Amino acid sequence: VILAYPFLVTYPRSYIGRAFEFSRVFTYKWTVNWKFFDEETFLDTGFANVLLIGHGFVLVTFLFRRWCRKDGGVLPLLFRGFFWKREDIFRQSKAVTAD
Repeated sequence: VILAYPFLVTYPRSYIGRAFEFSRVFTYKWTVNWKFFDEETFLDTGFANVLLIGHGFVLVTFLFRRWCRKDGGVLPLLFRGFFWKREDIFRQSKAVTAD
């Protein structure tokens, strides 16, 4: 956010549009992991959208099931981050690592 701030202030629409350019198409020639699909399927926008949604689903699943499990889950972790004092967070993290 700090690095993006100057760009977001001057040209927010252009910066967001180019930073997350989902219309870009990859070259089939350079793919390694998707060679079992033909070029027409690989270049299809529906296929790209399915991959993007699947990737997002996997990340969210890991976020809720694995990455934040030791902290009590995502929502309690966010609550502590936004509403607790820094000393309380440090004290709790020290207690968790001592276990």
